[in-house]
Amino acid sequence: MKTLPSRLRQLDRSNLIAAIVVVYVFGAALTWAMLTPIGGAPDEPSHIAYSAAVVRGDIGDLVPGTDESSRRLVTVTAPEWVNSFTSPPRSVDDFNYPCFAANVSTTASCAPNLTRSMTLTEVPTTVGRYPPLFHAIVGLPTLALSGSSAVYAMRIVAAAMATGMIGLGLAIAAPSRRAWLGLGTAVAFTPTAAHLAGSVNPSGLEISAALGLGIGLMGISDTQSPRKWTTIGLVMLSFAVAWSRPLGYLTLAAVIAAGALINRDNLRSWLRVPSKRLAPVIGVAVAMVSAVLYRIAWGLPVRAASAEGPATGSTLFASPGLGGGLDDVESNLIDWTFDLTGQLGWADHSPPVTVTFGWTLLVLILALFVFLGSSRRQRIALAIIGVGALIVAPLLAVTQFINTSAYQARYHLPVAVLVIIGLAVTTTWMEPSQERQLSRQLLTWGAALTPLAMLVSAAASLHRYGFGFEAQLVDLRDLIGGGNQWHPPREALAVAGIGLIIVLAAAAFGLLFAWSRSGSDSLESPKRSDNR
Repeated sequence: MKTLPSRLRQLDRSNLIAAIVVVYVFGAALTWAMLTPIGGAPDEPSHIAYSAAVVRGDIGDLVPGTDESSRRLVTVTAPEWVNSFTSPPRSVDDFNYPCFAANVSTTASCAPNLTRSMTLTEVPTTVGRYPPLFHAIVGLPTLALSGSSAVYAMRIVAAAMATGMIGLGLAIAAPSRRAWLGLGTAVAFTPTAAHLAGSVNPSGLEISAALGLGIGLMGISDTQSPRKWTTIGLVMLSFAVAWSRPLGYLTLAAVIAAGALINRDNLRSWLRVPSKRLAPVIGVAVAMVSAVLYRIAWGLPVRAASAEGPATGSTLFASPGLGGGLDDVESNLIDWTFDLTGQLGWADHSPPVTVTFGWTLLVLILALFVFLGSSRRQRIALAIIGVGALIVAPLLAVTQFINTSAYQARYHLPVAVLVIIGLAVTTTWMEPSQERQLSRQLLTWGAALTPLAMLVSAAASLHRYGFGFEAQLVDLRDLIGGGNQWHPPREALAVAGIGLIIVLAAAAFGLLFAWSRSGSDSLESPKRSDNR
């Protein structure tokens, strides 16, 4: 009688792992969506108001003011209930923070109950003139629902969108690489990414769409049979990246560059096929150009200037000078690196240090083994992507677009995930060696354990909102037995239970799979690539 591990060895690894990773991504995002208090994600109240307005055809009118800061505040027409989070903001500097935001010692129980009035009224928002793609889709539940029910439904839609982007990328990838890219995705989808994917904030879509597009571009093989939907998928992912946030077109350019560096020869061969040559290039170009034109037409730049010079008094303006930017990047590099794994809520708390340190160490060790076992050209490509994602991207942001005090690691997470995807796909090209053996086992076991780390992070975040302090591993025992601390509504907890079951199932299967493959060198035997 065959044991379960022996049966696992006989399954189609490529599609099985990809499917489980996609289900896991949705389960993780769904868990965060239900456990985070209403308005508990960055700028979520403003994005909820803007989504409810955009889906009704209103992209907002700029409010007259005496300075550039107040003129960027936007009023929109939305149901009254979206204005019951906090007092309305008076300017872009007066963000409508929930009462518990940016103050770990305050629990989420201070938040007022949302009204359920669907009467349309003028509502100010600090995120006006964003590309409307994300808001138009995620705002659909507000047409039928109100209050907290609408917000939770919007988060579920956002989680489904993020999952779809990653699933589309894995579907595009060649079967010989899909399994390893799936394992890389599990590692790249950090608690920060899951938290944002399950919130009403377009950063979640930008991260997931960039991750999906990076998977697709790096996973395409010239041996794949022609499929029109592959081209359609690449174009869809490109539009999602370019139209997710005001600077999404820059993210799109970075993802394309990373894909070309890692998978140059296969992309070139794939584009040579007449049926594939023009459509993806034209589609991606249209996505990028249209996003740039929208940004220019609607005044989306976050940096503005008055007649007297650069606007002042707002945390949204950059510090001038490349030298100062280099100092900012150098002084914040370690913090931003850890924040890529876990920067939760309104950037006011993180997972237990064990999770953050362990996740980062996993990526660093994986990078070491891949570098040792890869070719010189692959090492150069990975180094360029790493420097671009972790140094150049934040340097560009803090010198051109946003001040260091307002900058968060989530802004360059869409390109940082490409480092892990690049490491994962490079393992499929490594020559047989000890480094390949170690890097593949590390990637497999890392992907199997990340769901458990994800659950610990979600539990720590729930603890922060319920008890009013940042939790370490030993503090999580406080969640057992309940008590009088804050917790989400029972309906949300029930849905979170579904997400919890999905994540636990993924973790259990991942651990069993890793154990069954612990002595194996590869998941499948792909043809040797000339992309070296």
